[in-house]
Amino acid sequence: MEGWPLSRKALDTFPLRSLLQFASVVLAAGLLGCGPDAAPAAGPCDGKNRPAFRLILTAGGAPLPGDLELRVRYGGGSEEYSLSDPDSTPRVVFCAPATADGGSAPQNTSSGSDAGADAGATPVPPSTIEALACELWTSGAATVIVEASGYQTIETRLEAEIDTACDDIVTKNVPLDLAGSDAGV
Repeated sequence: MEGWPLSRKALDTFPLRSLLQFASVVLAAGLLGCGPDAAPAAGPCDGKNRPAFRLILTAGGAPLPGDLELRVRYGGGSEEYSLSDPDSTPRVVFCAPATADGGSAPQNTSSGSDAGADAGATPVPPSTIEALACELWTSGAATVIVEASGYQTIETRLEAEIDTACDDIVTKNVPLDLAGSDAGV
């Protein structure tokens, strides 16, 4: 074997067979690991951003008052949502009309856009809205203040929940009933 750096004798004494077997196992394992990645599991460790809180505001089965005001104070500032003037540019508070169980409420729009397409706009007259669903993207604790005529003011402090295994927010569902005692969740 001219030009070959190892002599025939060296190859015969070297455990070449074991080395080839090992290389075959490593190669097979590497090939088996190739292919499309499995879809991430749904849940807190899937890498998706989530709101810290999901509020459902109701008024004891009655329609929400048209003058309902929601104020949210959080580490980065504060933001307000008004049911009578929902055309705002939300940063962390995204609200839309909902059914009392938190589902999307039907919306009648003159522009023909899809329901829920603009979380900041509410084309349904306030007197017909039975609930308001709001996502709070605060990345931490928040103080929620809800005011509406005919009801006591609700003020409650919400503490964000962090999944320490993933270092990610776990969304908390928070029902608030103007007519009930759900304040202080």
